[in-house]
Amino acid sequence: MAITISNKIQNPGFETGTFADWTVSNASIDAAHSHSGSFSARLTGGAVNAFVSQFFSVNPEENFQANVALAKLSPATSPPIGISVSYYTAALSFLGVGLNIFIPAGRLPDNAENDWTQITAIASPAPAGAAVGQMTVFKSALAGSADVLIDDVALLLFEGSSTPSPSPDPCFQDMRTTLQQLQGKLISVTLSGCCDDSLFGRVFRVDDGKMILVGTLGTRIIPICTISSIDFGPFAYVAVSADDTVAVINTANNTVIALIPVGNNPAKIAITPDGTKAYVTNFLNSSVSVINTTTNSVIGLSIPVGFLPQGIAITPNGARAYVANVGNDTVSVIDIATNSVVGAPIIVGDAPSEIAITPDGSRAYVTNAGGGTVSVIDTATNMVVGLPIPVGDGPQGIAIMPNGARAYVANANSDTISVIDIATNSILTTISTLDNPQGVAITPDGNFALVTNAGTDTVSMFDTTTNLQVFPLAVIVGDNPLGIAITPDGSRAYVSNLLDNNVSVIDVATNSVIGTPIPVGFFPQGIAITPITI
Repeated sequence: MAITISNKIQNPGFETGTFADWTVSNASIDAAHSHSGSFSARLTGGAVNAFVSQFFSVNPEENFQANVALAKLSPATSPPIGISVSYYTAALSFLGVGLNIFIPAGRLPDNAENDWTQITAIASPAPAGAAVGQMTVFKSALAGSADVLIDDVALLLFEGSSTPSPSPDPCFQDMRTTLQQLQGKLISVTLSGCCDDSLFGRVFRVDDGKMILVGTLGTRIIPICTISSIDFGPFAYVAVSADDTVAVINTANNTVIALIPVGNNPAKIAITPDGTKAYVTNFLNSSVSVINTTTNSVIGLSIPVGFLPQGIAITPNGARAYVANVGNDTVSVIDIATNSVVGAPIIVGDAPSEIAITPDGSRAYVTNAGGGTVSVIDTATNMVVGLPIPVGDGPQGIAIMPNGARAYVANANSDTISVIDIATNSILTTISTLDNPQGVAITPDGNFALVTNAGTDTVSMFDTTTNLQVFPLAVIVGDNPLGIAITPDGSRAYVSNLLDNNVSVIDVATNSVIGTPIPVGFFPQGIAITPITI
């Protein structure tokens, strides 16, 4: 049996030129602007509330898809908008809300060039006893805000069998398999013959030849075979120290998609190997916050660690996080399964700053900024092994090659990089020509090491075979670059610019900055990028 679709809303595009079937407040019919047809509804802007609303008949368990086209009518900012569907008994006793969408101020396009935002969302089924529904589009008062246009309001009822007909290959099967693996994750999709920009949101459900994508401006039902491409990360997480937040960047389009409140003065970030959690050191709280990367929200209470925690690294098996506590010369160990500290703090050198763990997970290397050394921890026993390794003055960032052969240490005060032989824990060579080096990252293939120079606002790239600089000139980024992380495919490096409050993106192949810097907030420091996990 085929699915039949009917619109429960009467006079949905206001094509009668009136508000027949509607209840309204501070609204008028507009004959000069429309999404389709000749008319639209116009909600009065400024410091008044306004709405259009309509009652409709409903039966229990009916499912609806709500559609609304919206735009603003002047260069002024658009006001906050709400879209709701409510359910009532035949006696108009309230039963519950089936849909409640909030669109913040400033999100609607200007209709000067006939731009509209199409909102699509799924209402929860009507509850038992439901006989009447009400759909409302509401504009909140905001002084100086623009008038809002509304058109093509629909509340679509789906009736009949939802059994899909056979779908062609490979379009349906291959794309559906990928989307099912991405369920619950943030993605951006490009549709064939639709939309100038990619659609961004979280995969809510994949079934019956369609995907439900929940985005910032509502929910869309997208036929799988209309999807021409999918970007599913990776995502860059940036510790924004002065704002006490973590900014999340979608590297598919280099836009910030979330600002997550954490503790006081977040410094560094590490992400679990499966990409599901980000661990953030809160320097002035002496704690670590844990972020669920699926929801981009903090999980539970912060984890107390040592005094002034900075660097953090997670073992390759995802079992433990190691935290460098600058203020009391120790390393705390967190059990990832329980998010609690295990064992006594490990005493290392003076002012431990950063940590890197070998690919086999057996050793943690800790830079001691106050002592000019690197301590080595046996992760099986959580004890320091051997004597500290002398490096340069003020060591900060450290990175270990994917094959575990060498560690690269940025010595901020001596303007050098020390290269440590992991097998012998001795210095192989020292690289100069740097200026206040801070962060180090190594490409996934192990061929190149990239180093941020806070003194010259640049990033230098070195060939790890020769330890010589690859390009004659370092690439110029922002003011006082600190953190650096490389995408899993090795194509781009993301650099946090402390005093420019942004992140620069480097094309690793050409050693050049691409695009414009990404604003993230005041004083960004550590940065980490999620792995690709499907």
